[in-house]
This record gives sequence, C-alpha cells and structure tokens, in this order.
Amino acid sequence: MISLDKIKIIPHSGGVYLFRDSKKTIIYIGKSNDLQNRVKQYFIKSGDKRIQVVLIRRNTDSINYYTTKTEQEALLLEYNLIKKHQPKYNVQLKENNKYPYIFITDEKLPRLLYTWNKSEKGMYFGPFTSGFFVSNIVEILKELYSLRKCNNKSPKKACIEFQMKRCNAPCENEIRGGKYRKKIREIKNILKGSYPSLLKTMREKMYEESNKENFERAGKIRDTIKIISDYIKKGKKTGAKHKNRDMVYISRQGRKGVFTIVTMRDGIIIDIFSKRFLVPISIPDKMVLKDVIIDHYSLKQNSDTKYLLLPFVIDNEDIEELFADNTVIRLYNTKSIDKRMFDIAKENSERNLADYSQKEYIPARLRELKELVNIENIPQLIGGIDISHFSGKWTSGAVICFKNGKPLKSAYRYYKLDYMGNNDYGAIMHILKRYLIKYKLDMVLIDGGIGQLNAAKKVIKELGINIELFSISKRPDTLFNASGKQIGLPLKSGAMKLIREIRDESHRFANKLRKIQMEKNIK
Repeated sequence: MISLDKIKIIPHSGGVYLFRDSKKTIIYIGKSNDLQNRVKQYFIKSGDKRIQVVLIRRNTDSINYYTTKTEQEALLLEYNLIKKHQPKYNVQLKENNKYPYIFITDEKLPRLLYTWNKSEKGMYFGPFTSGFFVSNIVEILKELYSLRKCNNKSPKKACIEFQMKRCNAPCENEIRGGKYRKKIREIKNILKGSYPSLLKTMREKMYEESNKENFERAGKIRDTIKIISDYIKKGKKTGAKHKNRDMVYISRQGRKGVFTIVTMRDGIIIDIFSKRFLVPISIPDKMVLKDVIIDHYSLKQNSDTKYLLLPFVIDNEDIEELFADNTVIRLYNTKSIDKRMFDIAKENSERNLADYSQKEYIPARLRELKELVNIENIPQLIGGIDISHFSGKWTSGAVICFKNGKPLKSAYRYYKLDYMGNNDYGAIMHILKRYLIKYKLDMVLIDGGIGQLNAAKKVIKELGINIELFSISKRPDTLFNASGKQIGLPLKSGAMKLIREIRDESHRFANKLRKIQMEKNIK
C-alpha cells in the first residue's frame, strides 16, 4: 500500500503516471492535468470506489510519473505507453482507432479527406486530438480551394459539383488540372505548419462573403478561424514533419545521477525513459553521457532514430556504430521542436534526481529568476498581489501564492475592501500585512508601479521580516526591485513566463471577488 507521504513528492503538474507491482511490472497507466491530486484519489478512503481501482490500490508497490508540457502530449504519451506495456488494469485500445488524421490521397488529382486509420497510400498529417477540429479544417479547405469532392479515383468528366460551382472540373481540362495540383501543393504547405497563410486566406474570404451579404457563409468561416486559432494557441497539433528523434539528457548531483531519453516518432512523443546511475564524482559529464547512450542503445535490436539529440558535444566515434548509417548525432536546436523535447527531458531528469537525492525539486525557471533579478536565495514561495475596483466601488484585494513555480490554491486569500474606495496604496498595505502575519513568503510581486511598491515596503519594515519585493511594470518585460531599480527580463525566458502567470492569476482572483460583489449589489 502506498503511503500519502510518498504521494506528496509527486508534482502538481500535467503528465502520465505509472503504477507498478512488487515485481516492477506496470499494472496501470493514466494521465492527469494534476498528477499529485489524481494519484492521491487512488489511495484515500473517500477516493475512487470502482472495483479496478480497489485492485490497483491493493497491488501497487511503487509509482513513476512523467511530466509533459501540454494536455495533448500527455494524452498521446499515455496512449502509446498503454500500447507498449499493455498494463493489466487498463482498457486495451485497438490500433489506429483513437486519433484522426488529415489525408491527401496518392492520385493524379488528389482528394483531401480525414481518416481514423493509415491504411491507404498518400500523405498523412497528425494525429490530432480533436475530430471536430479535423473535420472543420478539411471542409473549409475543400471550399476555399474548390477541391473535388467526388469519390471517383479516376474521374473523366465534370459532375454536379462543377455545375454548382464548387469544383472547377480539373478532370476535363489539363490546364485546370495543373492549377488544381498547385492548390494541393499549397495545402500541403499549410498542413505542414504554415497556419498564418491559411488564416490570412480565410479572413480575406470571410470579408469577401460578408461584402456579398452571404452572412451565413461568412459566419461559418469566422467560426473555423477561431477553432484553428485556439488550436494553434494551445499547441495541440503534432506534425509528422518532425521525423523520428530521441533526446538524451543527464542530471547529476555528486555521485548520483539520472539520464532521461525522450522518444519521438512521426511527430509524437511516444515514450519517456529515465534511469538512475551512480558514478565517481571525478568522471566528467561528457564521458557519463557517452556511457549511458552505449548502455541504453546497445540493448536495442534495431534503432529507427533519425536524429539523436544531445545536450552538449561529445566524442561520437564510439557510439556511431550503434546506429544505422542514416542516423544523425547532433546538438539539439534551440529554435525547433528539439527545444520542447529538451525541456521535457530536462524536467523529468531533474525531478527524478530530486527524488533520488530525497530533495525537493526546484524548477529551472525559478533558478533562472534568482539569477536574473540578482537575489540571494531561490524564491520557492512567491506571492502575487492585486487590487480590483470599479470606479472606486466594490474594492477587493487578492494575494495568491505559487510554490515551486506552481499555484498553491490552498494559500490563496481575497479581501473585501469596500471602505477603502480608490486607495490602492492603503489597500495593498492592509491585505499584505494581514497575509504575512499568517503566511510565509520568499518573494512578493505587486501589480503596480513605484507607489504600490513603496506602500508594500512600509509593511515589510513594520513587520521586520526579510522578503524580496518587486513590482511589475506595464511593460511586459520589466520589474522594479525594492530600491526602485528597473530590471529587464528576456521576454521568452521561463522566468518571465512565470512572472506573467503570477500577475495574471492575481488579477483573475482579485476580479473574481469584485464581480461577485457587483452582482450582489445589482440584484
């Protein structure tokens, strides 16, 4: 039986969890947006009561987990791990019946289709996690480019689609056939990732239909634009253009270390493998990396790795013979899909090492933040403060807390400040003092300028405590420290992303109470 103390070291991150029995055999695999909370449900009295959960609880001896960056990565990784390991208590999914693909047929005049299997010759894009997204994008591309819709693999003459002006009948005219194949090439480029060109074409078509007063048609295009934009924003497409690649990463602390290999096939992360090792401190990282690669890949019968991605340069001579002639061994590219694989490998490796060393895991973006703002210690507990009001009425304040870079919602607090009116400085002093009397923080971020910063400084001085204090400028990449000095942060850095997350969360939480108060008073 797993103790709750062991579960507490699992992060509140999205990813995949694996339950193993006493023989280390995987008996169940699952995914979650919050690994710790989901795993905990299996081992508390008020948790899941299903019969298979009771059996899983009874037979689980240890738990592994892998963190991912998006929900889709967790979904596809879970699917591939279940196929690979076939755990006893998972539903066994059949091949090729879970995720849809966009498909361009291998014909003289190709058709654009969506399919749930890869049984025919042609070009496939995906898989995607949303059949709704796939069907919409296929239909809108057919209409925008007037692609043929007939099922005839070798059409000889125009059909009713030509009469309805929904196809230009390339089957009857070689010139039109050449133009048709050019359209197909454009669509292939779009599906390989050139979404901006697709969205631009769609917007132009939407305005054209609107000017013709075809509002229903324009509305359909508008809705599809939103679907595609949302899909891109969430990072949910995995393209087959990225080929097959493995990313190797090692983390070390003294003699202890962990190496992690992230495996991608056809643009999908299908496996994350981590293994612990013990080496003399004197052995350099380059030699350790080479040894773990030889150890791992020498056990494989065949490797279909197109690219073996490394975190730093090593001597390739001894490891090249482990791979086929078409395998390229190189450094990862920081401006491509390699970087996402690197981040996943690094995070899983460092989390595993923290567990191995029985120390709390500190995310890289917190270490980066410490260096960029030049403070002495890593801020593991960061508070965010925001004040919200409507023309001086329904004033509310909020303090939120992030622990090790993740929201700690049990430490969120909001305060009704109706009597404060439009006094941001007084409101900040009031709620910060009340919060810090009860809760410990390493750093405080205030959404405001120098005035708000000075108000918070008075509270810190009065309480006689040592806390790093910063305010967030209206510029997206700028902080002010307690001395009023301006600090610029790289816009695309993990530290800057964390600052924005804390600011946005404190703003959301403060507005939540203010809106509740407004609704009560309006009623």
